[in-house]
Amino acid sequence: MTESILEHFDISYNEFIDTIDILEKLELAEIKFEHVKIPEQNLATFFFYKAFIKDNLLSFNTLLTNYFVNYQSRFTDSIIPANNTFGPQNVMEKLKPELINHWHLIKNDFNKSYAFLKTFWFYLQEQTLEFVYNHINELPKATESKYDTSYETNAFNYDKDKIIELLGNFFRLNGNSLKDSIEIAFEYVDRLPEKLPELIHKIRELLIFDRDDERYGFYRQKTLFTFLIDGVNKGSKLLSTSFFELSKTFLSYKFQQFKGGRNNSFIHYQYPIPNNSIIQEFRSKIWDTLDDNFTSNPNLAFDLLKYYTKVHPDVNKEIMEFDIPFVLNIIDSHLRIDSFEHCRYVQDQIRWFKRHKFNLPEFSNFTNRFVNETYLTFLKIDWNRFRDKEMYKFDDFREYERLKEAEIRNSFILNSIEEVDKFYDTFILLKNSAENNWNYNNALDFVIDENSTRDFKIGLALLNKIIENNNEAKYVPRSVFRNQLRTEDKVNEIWKIIQSNKFESKELWELSFYDYIDDSLINQEFSELLVKTINKMNNPNTIHFDRLERFLNVEPNLFQIILRIITEKNEKENTRLQVWMDFFSKHFDSLGNDIELIKKAYIQQYLIQNHFDYEGKGFLEILKIDVNFLLEFVEHLYTATDRHSIGGDHSDMSFVWNIENIEETLIQVFDLIIEKDLYIGILEHYCNVFFRNPREEDQKKRADDFIRQYVNENNTNYKKMQIIVDIVRHSRKELFEEILLLFISLNQDREIFGRLSWISSGGTYSGDTIIGDVRASEWRNILSIVEKANLGYKVLPIKTYLNERIESCLQSGDMERQRKFLRKDFLIATA
Repeated sequence: MTESILEHFDISYNEFIDTIDILEKLELAEIKFEHVKIPEQNLATFFFYKAFIKDNLLSFNTLLTNYFVNYQSRFTDSIIPANNTFGPQNVMEKLKPELINHWHLIKNDFNKSYAFLKTFWFYLQEQTLEFVYNHINELPKATESKYDTSYETNAFNYDKDKIIELLGNFFRLNGNSLKDSIEIAFEYVDRLPEKLPELIHKIRELLIFDRDDERYGFYRQKTLFTFLIDGVNKGSKLLSTSFFELSKTFLSYKFQQFKGGRNNSFIHYQYPIPNNSIIQEFRSKIWDTLDDNFTSNPNLAFDLLKYYTKVHPDVNKEIMEFDIPFVLNIIDSHLRIDSFEHCRYVQDQIRWFKRHKFNLPEFSNFTNRFVNETYLTFLKIDWNRFRDKEMYKFDDFREYERLKEAEIRNSFILNSIEEVDKFYDTFILLKNSAENNWNYNNALDFVIDENSTRDFKIGLALLNKIIENNNEAKYVPRSVFRNQLRTEDKVNEIWKIIQSNKFESKELWELSFYDYIDDSLINQEFSELLVKTINKMNNPNTIHFDRLERFLNVEPNLFQIILRIITEKNEKENTRLQVWMDFFSKHFDSLGNDIELIKKAYIQQYLIQNHFDYEGKGFLEILKIDVNFLLEFVEHLYTATDRHSIGGDHSDMSFVWNIENIEETLIQVFDLIIEKDLYIGILEHYCNVFFRNPREEDQKKRADDFIRQYVNENNTNYKKMQIIVDIVRHSRKELFEEILLLFISLNQDREIFGRLSWISSGGTYSGDTIIGDVRASEWRNILSIVEKANLGYKVLPIKTYLNERIESCLQSGDMERQRKFLRKDFLIATA
């Protein structure tokens, strides 16, 4: 490589080596590991400047022609610091002609042109914009005019659009090129509308207000919005959409900045905009544009208003005070009292202003005007304890819930089918428009229950209305069934309604019915219906058995029947019906004597659910009856997993030591895992689960005795010993030294010893840690333990192996130091 470089620049090898020797003696170069580098970045910049630019000793054109393709980042790291240090007049004015000549040679190749301009765009701004403009002109006009601005967080971290990235460089500038780049960028997304979200993201990333913008009178932000507002006024759908979306960001009070700093560092801060005349003029133009174009873009305009009222901590009260007249004028001019959404917005906006100690006389007028029947219903149904502090007096959240429930029950007493229809329509409207509707169905439950208590027919009408509309609210009765399923007549009426139609979540209604029916009304018929309900379930559901225990009085085998149905449906139909996580421990005595069914069901649920039977209490109940279940369970894990190995599991099965004579079964489990598991020592071995946390002293003793006995019987089998070594490294660390000494007292075979993972295969390291040194230290510790063995010459092969490992790790450490040396600063050449 060195010879090739020297040939390109017509330098003799001996002269080059002599020069390096001189530089090293002057301490201007550093030689290490047969490599040479300039030890300091500023000095490296000077060398580059002197050699290629100031004295023109080396040809920059040769450098560009032969090395740019493979070393683009090196050009960036060399030229830009030189330009910044020695000035554009001394650097770029000399290099620019050669850059332009090279550009003319490659400009017809898109990929080469893009790579070249990505590095030198700042010095070739006209050429860069022309390149993008020509590329855009080759794109066809978009046939659709629908513009979407939404995107997911981190959506553009990896797959970035090249054109937007290239134009984004100009967004940092204060000058004519900024306006051109903005216009070209929007022309690009006009041809490719699907790229609009990425452009919006790029503008939010680079064009938001920053402290450096104050010096230039916020030129960048004014340039952007002058262009957008002009487009809005001309009726451009693209620019109107972009204006309303970006205004959500640029009407903020503080702006989060995240920038790269020196030495791979990051700078993170918030910039609060000042309340000066420039900012006030900027915001005035946004508000005025919103006002002037509200009628032509009502949805976008109202969406911007709603976004402005979102609660956030970064408020500048002086700027908020400046905004208030504009907001009130827009409300007065464009919002309607008959619109629930408008009423809710106005009330939230005024509440937000008042929260910051503003209380203008106009506020009362707006809050009194913007109230309609739907909004009043919303206040009663919607749960918001911070807002409702104004209406209720309560000390804690539970008290608020009691007060809210009482208000809901007393506020919606319905007297006719017409009122039922009206309430239902309003409820669905409110729920669908709520950002957080998690408590709406609770409110519906209270309304139906209260009306059922006062007039059972009205309650039935509400339930029937929900069913007729396919349960679009995704509601499941709770309070209603708990309080109403107490008499035979009501039970029959409600059951009849449930069965009158197919609807969403019908099976969940039926399960809730069985949960809450009064004990005195449970009979054989309902027990059979319960079985039918579960039998017809086609969607994933979790079945809770606590309340269903009452049915065991009429059908003692009910849980066994249900468990069989669940297991068969999951197996044949992949229904994924689940039981609650403590089912096998809490209800084990009610599951009957079919242990094969119980075992099959347990394994099935374990594979379906995360954290199922977390403490293993259900597993233990099965083991008490059939100790071989442990072997069957592990075998099924291998059958079900997509991996060959089930290692890395972090569950705890130390409870097996509660079972008498578990040792023989564990030996079979170990044999099974050795047969099936391709263990490579990176993750913890699966068998650690049996030794993680034995709680009682006698359990610990049994576990440790098992390990000792296993070593005694299997020390010549490295696969079996690998399991034990892994266990004492991770779960029974206090046994590590004892087991190591026990093993070498029984077996001094160097090959078997060397195949065992006595130290970790990896880890997390930070800073300037030399991993080779760390691992050498770990091997020294193993050697120190081995030296405690009173075995004389017998362990010489093992000691030799350990010393070889130590030496190998130390050599690896030297190579790490070499890589770190080469990775830093500026590499000159490889000698």
